[in-house]
Amino acid sequence: MVNTETRDLKKEKIANAYTIQMHLVHAAEECNELSQACLKYLRALENDTPVCERDAYEKVMEEIADVHNVVDVLTVALDKEVQYRDVPRYIDAVAIRKTERWLKRVNERSTVGHMETMQY
Repeated sequence: MVNTETRDLKKEKIANAYTIQMHLVHAAEECNELSQACLKYLRALENDTPVCERDAYEKVMEEIADVHNVVDVLTVALDKEVQYRDVPRYIDAVAIRKTERWLKRVNERSTVGHMETMQY
């Protein structure tokens, strides 16, 4: 297990090394790579690509880790950039609200029997 304090210091050092613009570009690129990996995995599940299911799955896991890291660093960078808001606390509050909304939709669909189609 990685020491959290050490990881936080590393994230701060990375956040300080680049402009906010570069962090935004990096986040967009990593999110796009995750999107592409998810689509490839879906195709692998349907046997519609030469990539095997396991390799496609591993690529999704790798891209999730990349997005996780870039979001952590972007959060630190935005927190330094935006002086009027506690960015991590704000993100947590929004995430909680959105999770509750998502769960409500899941519960509504499960009573109707339409779990396959998710709409955001």
